[in-house]
Amino acid sequence: MVSVGDRGFWAMDDAFSEWFTCLADQIELESAQPWLRELAELWRVAALVSDYGARFPSPSAEQLRVLHAIAVEARRRVTDDRVLEVADGFLGLLDGTLPLDPPEGAWFLGTGRGFETIELDR
Repeated sequence: MVSVGDRGFWAMDDAFSEWFTCLADQIELESAQPWLRELAELWRVAALVSDYGARFPSPSAEQLRVLHAIAVEARRRVTDDRVLEVADGFLGLLDGTLPLDPPEGAWFLGTGRGFETIELDR
């Protein structure tokens, strides 16, 4: 599960892992801000154990702006279409452009087929 604030999506484990490893690498290249370093460390662990998911529960507007800029740079290093789906979903969470959840479940990304739906018990 990838979530920012109260929005999120599910992703294929391998695409999830590759994206969050790439994003953590980019954070370490670009920023010494403690909150970003902490996220990079958490997301590195999540990339290894994807069951943990990647969460950013209560970001400020400034944190969203900073992280979005870093994520855009990280995305430039991605070549796999399935990983790009996860990257684009994450950017959509950060900038508010991720479509609303489908009524029958949640978004599932990283398959190479675009936005797919998985059923969830709500």
